[in-house]
Amino acid sequence: MVYELKAEYEFRAVIAWHVVPVGGSRSLCGSPLAPASTIRPISDLHHVHGVCRPCEALHSGARRRARQDALTGG
Repeated sequence: MVYELKAEYEFRAVIAWHVVPVGGSRSLCGSPLAPASTIRPISDLHHVHGVCRPCEALHSGARRRARQDALTGG
């Protein structure tokens, strides 16, 4: 699955960046996000401030499992 970063807002200011499947509106941590929220590439994950920690951890775990599956053919 391919992911992107999507902004969560409070009073027009970005308060957090969440990891979301491309084109989705629900983050890995379960937060609903506005479909029109600002989007950044997932490659910015470690370069932006305010990334949701649960999303970051869940994304790292998904990447690790995908690598392991690719190595074991699973």
